[in-house]
Amino acid sequence: MSRAGRAGAQPAGAHGDLQQQPLRRRADGAAGETDGRFFADLDPAPLYDAIVRAHGGHADRVERPDELPGALARARDAVTNDGRQALLNVVCPY
Repeated sequence: MSRAGRAGAQPAGAHGDLQQQPLRRRADGAAGETDGRFFADLDPAPLYDAIVRAHGGHADRVERPDELPGALARARDAVTNDGRQALLNVVCPY
């Protein structure tokens, strides 16, 4: 059975659910007191871009919308021209 077909499984990429799942199950507990961030807060987030660079890949950290087009072009070039993996660490405030 596929992952999405199992009871309680979330589709890949449903990371926002990590914060909401404890609230749905135990809103009166620690998760409710911290708006769900108690169990799923990754702040400060790991430096994913540094990890990829350390393994020979191309990585850019994007913190402003105007940086995104250039970062996408560099990532595309790294993959198509150099055959390297590429990662864009797009930081969005929530």
